[in-house]
Amino acid sequence: MARFLTLHPRQLASQCLKVKVGDILIFSAAGGQVRGDHCLMKMLGVFVSAVVGTNGDVLSPAGPPNVVVFHACRAGSSTIELLLTLAGMPSEKSETRVLEITVTE
Repeated sequence: MARFLTLHPRQLASQCLKVKVGDILIFSAAGGQVRGDHCLMKMLGVFVSAVVGTNGDVLSPAGPPNVVVFHACRAGSSTIELLLTLAGMPSEKSETRVLEITVTE
């Protein structure tokens, strides 16, 4: 069964990640991209996180996106690049984190 992984790139001990085909990877990041074969890993989009309030309204913070979602589609190796921000705003102090992803059956 596919898994739903929530990851914080600054807290990852390694720059290599092993996942399975079908897994969904959700990163705390302001942006991202797949390097190389887009058939192995697909970026589903960049989003702003939100919650549902007690009255049923959807609440989200003002500011730039803070969630990037990827789908592991096929077995193989891929590289993703994530844009990490300080204090939630892209700036000259933003950093890029590159992760090597190995997708297995």
